[in-house]
Amino acid sequence: MPSQEAPYFGTEVANACRPTVVPDWTDYNDHFNVAYYAQAFDMAARQFRADCGLAMDVRLRTARSRIDYLQEIPGGAVLTMTTQVLSAGAGGLHLLQALYAGETPYLAAIEERVEVAFDPATGAACPLASVVLERVADVAARHAGLPVPDGWGGLEPESR
Repeated sequence: MPSQEAPYFGTEVANACRPTVVPDWTDYNDHFNVAYYAQAFDMAARQFRADCGLAMDVRLRTARSRIDYLQEIPGGAVLTMTTQVLSAGAGGLHLLQALYAGETPYLAAIEERVEVAFDPATGAACPLASVVLERVADVAARHAGLPVPDGWGGLEPESR
C-alpha cells in the first residue's frame, strides 16, 4: 500500500457516523474528553459493521487498538469519521479510522484497531465466520490500494 502523512480522506472511507460533541463528552475546558475519542471510534466501527450488513449478533471484540490524539476538539463540534479496511481474514478485521472535527473538517485523531471474533462461552478468540468475511470482502477490495499514513498499519491480530 502506498503511504502518506495523513489518513486517506474520501468517499470510499466515509462513515455515516457523525456525532456532535455534547456537553457530557467535554472536560472543564469545554474540549472533547480523551475517553470519548475511544467511544467515537467505537461508534464508527459499529456503524461500519452495520453498513456492511453485519448483524449485532456477530460477536467481535477489539483485540488491539492504538489512538493518536492530534488536535483538541471543542464542545459542539460535529465529528466526521472514516473507516478504512487494511485487511480482513480469519484472524480478524484490521481497520484504520480517522476522526475529523468541525465544519471544515480537520484531522483530530487516528485509531488503528484489530477486531476479532470470540467464543462467548470461553472468551477466546476464534476465526471470523465466513459470512463476516463475505460481507466485508467488497469493501476490503475497494480499500486495498488506498494509502496508509506512515507509521500505521502494523497492529497484528493476537495469537490464538
